[in-house]
Amino acid sequence: MTRRSTSRSGEVETQAVKALVEEAKRAEREGRWNDAAARYESLVRHSSADPQDRLSALRWLGRAYLEQGNRGAAIDVLEAAVAAATQAGSASAIAQALNVVAIVHQTGGDLDRAESMYMEARITAQSIRDAEALAMIDQNLGTVASIRGDVRRALEAFHLSLAGYRALGMRDQAAQVLNNIGLAYSDLGELDRAASAYAGPADLR
Repeated sequence: MTRRSTSRSGEVETQAVKALVEEAKRAEREGRWNDAAARYESLVRHSSADPQDRLSALRWLGRAYLEQGNRGAAIDVLEAAVAAATQAGSASAIAQALNVVAIVHQTGGDLDRAESMYMEARITAQSIRDAEALAMIDQNLGTVASIRGDVRRALEAFHLSLAGYRALGMRDQAAQVLNNIGLAYSDLGELDRAASAYAGPADLR
């Protein structure tokens, strides 16, 4: 095989991996979780997927299993994702996998375990200054505090998340957090602050 044909073959395989990811994400958006899981399973096994692709696919697969209601499979896959990320020395992948593990525990009602996993994920993300992961984790910590009825603590976490998303220019995510903040202020009876949060700052309108 010539160098040119080898290069062309590699490009074809790379495109195939990208196509799998795109198909899986489209299935997610459309709520076709069985199809999404099948694509992620294929991606994990794909010979041309690079290590980062496989780490991401394991995490996404765990989330797909959770959406299917298969909590046991979700935990198994996510534990494998944490182990693989640890072996690869990827702190970012570890933080993201731990975040999804926490989501599984949160949806199962184990808020103590969820908070513990979120905090572990946050410490890991903080160690590499992963601003996007920190914003996401802070939002989730705010949600846990809100479920517990600790509204002040929820607001503290939500405001950290909002600052992170705004610094990154992630307008859609920032808008979601503002909605969380509005709900929290409503729970406290601080309706003016709630209205202000719902309206959002000028740069997010």
